[in-house]
Amino acid sequence: MKEFLIFAGLLLVVAMGGPGQNPDGPPAWAYPVAASDYQAPVDDGSVRHVPNSAASIVQQMADFKSGARKSAVPNRTPPILMAKIAKAATDAEVAAAAAYFSGLQPRKIITVDETVEVPKTYVAGFLFAPLNNKDQEPIGNRIVEVAKDLEQFESRDTHSEFIAIRARGKHREG
Repeated sequence: MKEFLIFAGLLLVVAMGGPGQNPDGPPAWAYPVAASDYQAPVDDGSVRHVPNSAASIVQQMADFKSGARKSAVPNRTPPILMAKIAKAATDAEVAAAAAYFSGLQPRKIITVDETVEVPKTYVAGFLFAPLNNKDQEPIGNRIVEVAKDLEQFESRDTHSEFIAIRARGKHREG
């Protein structure tokens, strides 16, 4: 059950994404698509734990189950998986997941940085990651969000933090 809750929660975080292939759709920079030759890290079968943990939301789940909730762009793996999980979950499991997540205390996981240049990135699955520690490019009219520690994020560590980088001077008040 704990594995289901953790997996469902993580999928909810990423399930809204999709590549912007339609000019009337969402911007492509907001929905990264992995290169066709991208290889996800190999699962060696070992059990991984989030530090200090032994662990190896009702309307949203109902909407996934009914098909009312979809990605902005079709054929994205996370929303497809989330719909499958929602359809397989019992009402009791959804209630337990909702109780668990509603009991969590919010914490800051995103730091906002303003700059004119950002690290060049590549798509690691459904997430941008810095290509290296030296190559930079103009940010333009984008927001670039990267995990502070890609390996920590890929290990599904719920303590993963992110940096959202936006163009200097491009923020709105309110």
